[in-house]
Amino acid sequence: MNKAEALGMLKFEEVKYASPTATSEKDYEIGFVSSVNDNYIHIKFKTQLDKLGWINTTSQACRHEDVTAVKGYYNGFMNTPDPKYMNIKSWGEAMTKGVKPEETVLREKEGFTFEHMFKIFEHQDEKGL
Repeated sequence: MNKAEALGMLKFEEVKYASPTATSEKDYEIGFVSSVNDNYIHIKFKTQLDKLGWINTTSQACRHEDVTAVKGYYNGFMNTPDPKYMNIKSWGEAMTKGVKPEETVLREKEGFTFEHMFKIFEHQDEKGL
């Protein structure tokens, strides 16, 4: 993606990252935007997020040109998941199974509100994803 597209990315949007040394189109990692600046998109990768949650995962700086936007958004835990929730596939499923209230507070503190989620949907529709 180019710099202008990168600067328009929203926190929690899903992306694919292919390192400059990737040898095929299948060599990529799924991640989610943490922040963006003029040189890099900071990404938190799914494999780490599944184990540690959003707050405890460190983002990695990736060059704009190595990142591709995909349709989706972060739908996992903010804090380290409680082992009894490890087999839950989404935040929606967790809500129906009685996730701890502090998880909801952390989501709001990180800026992941319904309003922000709808901005992501709108942004991805504008890009044709």
